Amino acid sequence: MMDKLRASWGVGLLVFGLSAFQTSCVTTRAELRGEGSERSREAADRRPITVQQLRAQEALRDQEHQEQLRELHGRIETLEHQLQVALREKAEDQERQLSQLMDSRLKLYEEALANSEKQLQQLTQELSELKKKEVASPAPRPTGPNAAFLRAEKLFSENRWREAIVEYQAYRESQPQGEHYPEATYKMGVCFQELNMLDEARAFYQEAVDRFPGSGAARRSNTRLRGLN
Repeated sequence: MMDKLRASWGVGLLVFGLSAFQTSCVTTRAELRGEGSERSREAADRRPITVQQLRAQEALRDQEHQEQLRELHGRIETLEHQLQVALREKAEDQERQLSQLMDSRLKLYEEALANSEKQLQQLTQELSELKKKEVASPAPRPTGPNAAFLRAEKLFSENRWREAIVEYQAYRESQPQGEHYPEATYKMGVCFQELNMLDEARAFYQEAVDRFPGSGAARRSNTRLRGLN
């Protein structure tokens, strides 16, 4: 009986030992397989990059660079267009302002001339009335093409501004190409300035400057214009 029990225990221990050994072997194989896979991944990571991969990466970088360049060129073209539009608008605005300024000056010049003509008519009428009232015999009057200018010069020297204006204008009308025309124009401006008729004075000074540049009358008119402005 005891011999049978010992035999059964021996068989049991043998079976337990074999089971433990098989389990240990299975675990060791699984661990070995895991370690092998990890080593394979590490080896793959350490594997050198191929030429094809380098070319692919370079092509990708080149494509990105080209896209950046196209975007930059687009921005530059947009800025250039905006600049051209701004410059064109500025030029048009300056031209418009210049045109308005010229129109304004021309209008003032025309108005001053119109006022001057009215003043001349009044002065002519006043002079005519003064002549009618003269009792004494008139002094000898100069004759010839420059007679009106000489009479105007005498009246100018006596500060008889209104009468001088009438005679200067008479000379200008009778001698539109006369040698004293620039001087007569300038001195009419002086007469009007002395009478505090500044718009009319500016008109005659400007006429002397515009029509007879480089003349002494034009230089003196310029000086007077700067003083009026």
